[in-house]
Amino acid sequence: MSEDEEAGDLDPAPRAALAQGLLHAPRSRCPGSRAEPRGSLARGTADEYSDIDLVWIVPDGRFEDCVAAAPDLLGTVRDVASLRVDPDLANSRKRRLLFVDSTGFPSSGGWIWRSSHGP
Repeated sequence: MSEDEEAGDLDPAPRAALAQGLLHAPRSRCPGSRAEPRGSLARGTADEYSDIDLVWIVPDGRFEDCVAAAPDLLGTVRDVASLRVDPDLANSRKRRLLFVDSTGFPSSGGWIWRSSHGP
């Protein structure tokens, strides 16, 4: 990989576009849900090394269906290289914590996707 290609991996513009896609995609697969930025993205302090931290709030009655659809949903925005569920929340009926790595982004740029029941 050339130095230009390596530097391009950390370009904040593709990361911002990915974050926007991830914020808008959930509504199409899980009506009534919403995604919101968290962490440095929400504070406006994200840089080229920042993860994309999002919370996805889904309707109570659709939680399991929405969580089951998450891998395919995420794949509509960007190819998913790996997806891991936090084992502490894997069996929770109200919350999941997903760690997602995308093809073409450095490992420091993973997504953290939290799914929670809606109010």
